Amino acid sequence: DPSATVTVPAGTVVKSHAGSLTVRGSLVAEGTLSDPVVFTSTLDDSIGGDTTGDGTGSAPTAGDWQGINVSVGGAVRLARVRMAYAASGVVGSGEVRVVDSEFRDLTDTGVQVPRTDDAYNGYASSGEVVITGSSFVRMAHGVALSQIHLPVVTGNTFTAVGTVGVNLCTPWSTTDRCSVVKSAALQVSGDLDLDQLSGNQGSGNGAQAMVVNGHIVADGGWPSGGL
Repeated sequence: DPSATVTVPAGTVVKSHAGSLTVRGSLVAEGTLSDPVVFTSTLDDSIGGDTTGDGTGSAPTAGDWQGINVSVGGAVRLARVRMAYAASGVVGSGEVRVVDSEFRDLTDTGVQVPRTDDAYNGYASSGEVVITGSSFVRMAHGVALSQIHLPVVTGNTFTAVGTVGVNLCTPWSTTDRCSVVKSAALQVSGDLDLDQLSGNQGSGNGAQAMVVNGHIVADGGWPSGGL
């Protein structure tokens, strides 16, 4: 129901196997430093016990479940949340707010927000995009925001992101004209205020860089930090 809000209290552990969580209304998950909210694989025995009851017979891996999908008009607000062993963390075109959270061991992207196709309004998602003070560890892409109006991405840390290269070839070429390209940890495009893209850092990433593309719509300096 688009009008419904689900609130997940501190200390809650949510496990999934091959499933996903789709948000059409609002999902609010607020943990604490000592009791984060955890979204993880059913095979993850490190928290919430041995759910499958097989002892050491299984172990979690990236891609065990699909992650959180946000529909247009939906909202996901995560604070002090840990997410692990999914295909992606949070993907969608609604409002996305991620604060002081951790994403690790994903096959694809930590947070991905594409534009909402709207020929009249130009760059837009259906809500604010704010990602601050969070960490992204071992995944193909850290944060990928496409044509977003004034995203806020500050003070995040990226580690071992984009280390697996993709083989790209010139069309109709032979294989000797191919090259291995590795992903930048942070990719942002849209209407941008550079002061709201500062303080991001990382190490051990495939490309130790931030890719920025779009329109600069406010005065500011080039983002500081390690990316």
